[in-house]
Amino acid sequence: MAISKREQLLDAAGPRFYANGYHATGIADVLQAAGVSKGTLYQHFDSKEALIEAVLARFEQSSLEKLNSELDRAGANPEARLRFVVRAAHAAWWAGDDFSGCPFTKVAGEYADREHPINRAAAAFKQHIIDLIEDLANRAGAGNPLALATQLALLLDGGAVLQGIVGDAALTDIADGAAQTLVDSALTRE
Repeated sequence: MAISKREQLLDAAGPRFYANGYHATGIADVLQAAGVSKGTLYQHFDSKEALIEAVLARFEQSSLEKLNSELDRAGANPEARLRFVVRAAHAAWWAGDDFSGCPFTKVAGEYADREHPINRAAAAFKQHIIDLIEDLANRAGAGNPLALATQLALLLDGGAVLQGIVGDAALTDIADGAAQTLVDSALTRE
């Protein structure tokens, strides 16, 4: 089955935006890599920002699929899944040699206006992760599921930032140890 021109554009744009920056990556570079014309780009996307939004939607879908797949390794038990969330994030997102930070954190740094649709897309992804963890924490019996989810999301974001900068796999063990302490504390409260 032939790949659509839209998919060619997304395949070319995603890695370039991630590696080089969203503002720094020019449309000409994306067009050349995709092997399509500027007219083809504008048949599928109204603007470069619309292309970025589509890339982020694809990153979100892929990121959540990978995270859920890794969480499945912990089984169906909500507490086991909750305890595995840092390890799952590492395996799903941080473990590759090409990892250089969270694409949503990166794009939010370039589109800092919180009302900008691209920044809102990044914020929505981060909220989705908190919601996913909060659901696990609630089903595991945490006293304050939202607080625990937010704490674990902070560990995930901090881990992603450090892993992207220093590339030290031992950071996962440190973040996981902190996560276990937080989960232990949240599950033993009355």
